[in-house]
Parts: sequence; structure tokens; C-alpha cells
Amino acid sequence: MKVIAFNASPNKEAGTTALILNPFLKGMAEEGAEIELKYIYDLKIEPCRECTKNIDFEPDLDCKIDDDLKELYPLMNDADLWIFASPNYLNSVTSGLKNLFDRLEPLFVPPHIYENNACYEKIRSSLTKRTTPGKVLLISTCGLWGIENFDAIIEQTRAVADMLGREYLPPILRPHSGVLTTLTNLGKPANDIYEAAEKAGRQLMKQGFIENELLQYISRELVPKDSFLHELSLLVR
Repeated sequence: MKVIAFNASPNKEAGTTALILNPFLKGMAEEGAEIELKYIYDLKIEPCRECTKNIDFEPDLDCKIDDDLKELYPLMNDADLWIFASPNYLNSVTSGLKNLFDRLEPLFVPPHIYENNACYEKIRSSLTKRTTPGKVLLISTCGLWGIENFDAIIEQTRAVADMLGREYLPPILRPHSGVLTTLTNLGKPANDIYEAAEKAGRQLMKQGFIENELLQYISRELVPKDSFLHELSLLVR
């Protein structure tokens, strides 16, 4: 399996996003995945200029803007799995990842293409040797306590997968992720969470999906809500 993963945290390896993404990629690599890891904030990606006016166009992996995406389009087109790993900023992905989403139009598959399988395969085969549409996986961390804070970011990334003709996999979510760092600083690292993320990577490679029970474990409560809110209230006084 060819995988391209984007760490969209401005903090890169120092952020909580990497705490979940890295062991997940490790698990995939152990099962033979070919992985390209890119850091969004190391890439030169200019804003979209909205130069395509006709929605009924055929994707050609080309863009008038000459930046780092010129080399990334073929890599993304050939990849079986795209992983978008982002902290949750106001119920959205980071601005860097949103900018990448806006620039994916050269990979866009119009609805009439993927509704008509024969037509879809004709266009897809003209771009890549693969005949399957590929998959999209969101990995997201959030400083807030509840899992419901991911609702908007889930729909945002699902829309990207739908528009690009890819299967959207159930996401890997880690609420109140700052607690992971706090526990580590206290000498009580949440190693079970990291081990579960690594297991999820292996499971995806072996089974083609991640079991819901494992996804729920990665998202499990680390501290009671009342305790979390109390500590938060002390910080903002």
C-alpha cells in the first residue's frame, strides 16, 4: 500500500498530532506500507486562484501555480491512502491543511465520473495504473474535552474525500489531547493510547479497516470531565 501522510500541525513533531500519527504510521510500516510523510508547514503551497471555471472538466494533475504541489500531485494520485493529520482549530483543520484542500482541484473527479463506473475508470486509468479510487483517513487531536468537538472537522474532510472520489474511513480522534502531554510531564505517559494507535496502523494494513472498538479506545476518557473543566477554569482566571 502506498501512503502519503500530511502532518498539518504548525508544531510538527512537538504537537499532540504527532503523538497519535507517528505510532499509527509505525504500525503501518511494520506491515509493509510505503509511506511518504509531509509536514504542511514545511511546504510552499500558495492559495488557490480559482482559475478553473468549468466544473465539467477532466482532472489532469496540472495547476498553473508553480509551487511544491507540482511534485505532490502525482504522489497523491498514485497513493492508495491519504492521511490528513491535524489539530482541531475552532472545529476546522489548520489553515495550512485547508489551503492544501483548496488546491486539490487537479485531482477532482466530477460527480458524473464516479457515478458512472465505466466513465470513472476511463478517467482514473488515464491518470494512474490503479483502478481503485483510494481512501482518505483523518487523524485529529483537540484540546477540548468532548468527542463532539470533531463533528465539523469530520464533515469537512468527508466532503474532500467525496469530491475527490475516495472512500472516507472512520477517523482516529483524540479529544482533550493536552492531557497526554500533562501525563508525560508527570511521569505517567499514556502508553496504552500510543500502543493502540500503532495497533490501528497494523490493523488497517491487515484488514483494510480499523475496528470501532479500537477507535473508541484511542479516544477514551483520560480524565473525568469535571476535573478537566475545573483545571481549565483555573487556567483562564
